[in-house]
Amino acid sequence: MLTLLILSDVHYAGSAERARSHDYETRGVPSPLLRRAVRTYRHFVWLRDPFAHNHRLDWFLSEEPAADFVVANGDFSCDTAFVGVSDDAACASARECLAKLREQFEPAFEPVMGDHELGKLSMVGRQGGMRLASW
Repeated sequence: MLTLLILSDVHYAGSAERARSHDYETRGVPSPLLRRAVRTYRHFVWLRDPFAHNHRLDWFLSEEPAADFVVANGDFSCDTAFVGVSDDAACASARECLAKLREQFEPAFEPVMGDHELGKLSMVGRQGGMRLASW
């Protein structure tokens, strides 16, 4: 029997991303009403504190799951600059996250790039986007 372990959307926040202000999503939003809507959405619906989830990866790794093959589906950083790993802080987060996963699961580990690695437009501020030139 083959054991496959799939991990997705870690959203790891290294120290440089955690040092950024929690208003990184709304900083570029010109409308006060829209800024309030984003903060309300973030507070009640989706990841109230996007930097407070590293413990989940650490817990997962502490369980020491045995697997023949491990796939990690992208979003290894919080992408707080919305330009993917071309941002030094997001790159550092992704490297730290991937290092932990590789240490635990090599040689059975296979990462898959996600939109947080490429960069994407912010939800409403139209900040960021893909930065393929950095690759």
